[in-house]
Amino acid sequence: MNRLQKVVVLLVLIEKLKEKGNWCGETHIQKAAYFLQNLCNVPLDYEFVLYKYGPFSFELSDEIMRMRADGLLKYAPKPPYGASFYVDTNSEHLRCKFVKTISKYSPTIELLTGEIGPMGVKELEKVATAMYVTMESELGIVSDRASRLNELKPHIPYDEARLAVEEFDNMQKRVRGDKKGE
Repeated sequence: MNRLQKVVVLLVLIEKLKEKGNWCGETHIQKAAYFLQNLCNVPLDYEFVLYKYGPFSFELSDEIMRMRADGLLKYAPKPPYGASFYVDTNSEHLRCKFVKTISKYSPTIELLTGEIGPMGVKELEKVATAMYVTMESELGIVSDRASRLNELKPHIPYDEARLAVEEFDNMQKRVRGDKKGE
């Protein structure tokens, strides 16, 4: 996928998050893109590392700033919580050029945003980190993954970590369905 296709996918993702009532700050976009890439297998090819609030991509952060600079993405400051991003009408010209890309990934984005759209940043941090732990380790047992999540994020109590791992497992089943083996 080239850069402009990725940008269009991100624009659709942000738009769908907003439609689901999501705040759509950078943390929301980061976690949504992480799930889209790693759970839904959309080839965004961003490198994510475990950071302060879970998986984070510095490349994606830079891309969000480029999208703002290109007039495709706007933000509204909402003190004391930070900015809420939204798609600018200037993005229509670009979106018209990538109709096939949009139609290819829109159903997946719709499914994913239905799952994570209502989540706040604290819940997203937990569930995205649960996915990170699941993907980055050989741990399969829920209690082991919950312990690892709690070890990486001590501010998340074990019981909440366990619930996050279970939520991720359930979300993975709903999103991937029969495609889990692909």
